[in-house]
Amino acid sequence: MESVIPTIGRDPRLAASVGLLAGAGAIDAAAGSPRGALAGALAVVGIYGLAVHARSVGRRRLALHALGLWLAFLAFVPAWIVGIGTVAATTPAPAAAETALTGLTWGVLLAAVGTTTFLGVRGYWGRGARASGDRVLERDSDYRSR
Repeated sequence: MESVIPTIGRDPRLAASVGLLAGAGAIDAAAGSPRGALAGALAVVGIYGLAVHARSVGRRRLALHALGLWLAFLAFVPAWIVGIGTVAATTPAPAAAETALTGLTWGVLLAAVGTTTFLGVRGYWGRGARASGDRVLERDSDYRSR
């Protein structure tokens, strides 16, 4: 029996990639954190996950995911305008909240940039940029010879 529950909004690869990128941002944002190599490794694995996700979905769905990620990033902008420290001070654990907000912001930003980049690459190579240049050379000229 087939499942009748739609799975349009659920993509574990995208969620895992955003989580890895957020983890990289949180590790990098932690005060005095010497774990830059770990943050870099998480970011590389997160971008690889985005690449796998971009290959597995259609262009329209990838565009919707990119748009959603950019809108999610814009949701963090007011906190940065007010000041992350000010926003984090309103929570019971300000240091943890500041690290979490920074990590989430970086994770969503990197995922939005990566998804948009993969969408652009797919659009550029998908339409055959090289083939269109060849067609210009092979086309008959508009000049009439006498």
